Amino acid sequence: MTPMEWAYVLCVLFFASAVRSAIGFGMGLIAMPLLGFVIELQTASPLINLLAVCMSLIIVWREVRTVDWHSVRSLGAGLLLGIPAGVLLLARAPKEPILNTLACLVILFALFRLVWRRPLPLRTNAAGDLVLGFLSGSFSAAFGIGGPPLIVYAMLRDWEPRTFRATLHALALVSGFFVVTGHAVAGLWTSDLLRLFGMGVPVMLLGLFLGRKLNRVLDREVFRTAVYGVLLVLGILLFIT
Repeated sequence: MTPMEWAYVLCVLFFASAVRSAIGFGMGLIAMPLLGFVIELQTASPLINLLAVCMSLIIVWREVRTVDWHSVRSLGAGLLLGIPAGVLLLARAPKEPILNTLACLVILFALFRLVWRRPLPLRTNAAGDLVLGFLSGSFSAAFGIGGPPLIVYAMLRDWEPRTFRATLHALALVSGFFVVTGHAVAGLWTSDLLRLFGMGVPVMLLGLFLGRKLNRVLDREVFRTAVYGVLLVLGILLFIT
């Protein structure tokens, strides 16, 4: 890689890290398409997942008291159960109709919540949490897109920004551990990846610091608007790619 390409990669990682640190998700959504111009997918995906797991570990350690651990336990169980189902889905089910359906649902939900601002409190139960976790685990294992069900769940819980952020990062640790382990077993931890990871950690930490500051100062309504806006972009990207 040329010096310009290195600078480009580090800038992308910084921006994606800051967004994920601030709102709890979005690192892969931002970084993967942009890194694809200079890094192969087999390197970019493990790199993003490694940095994301490190970030989530730091955030959960620092914000452990703000995590909704009840939701993490119930949703996490569903996540783990959904991973094998996602593998089967990837092998046997048609990809486009499933992703297009998910994209349409995400877009409609984001548009609805951007227009309809009244609270829609979600009454949770163990069965519902398990189902949403299962859907997230399935989509994550099958298509690498496990965030939308969890984001919708978190927004309907009407958590304050700090709880929203910390809980999503705790859930990301559950699935991220298995993802990075799978990458290592598959032989994707190459010398190029480790070199990029070593260079990426400092900018990830800078992005983490900036995002933490933004999360603390964002008004709840501004935070909600930002999350629904990012969710809308995610839905559109799912639909067109």
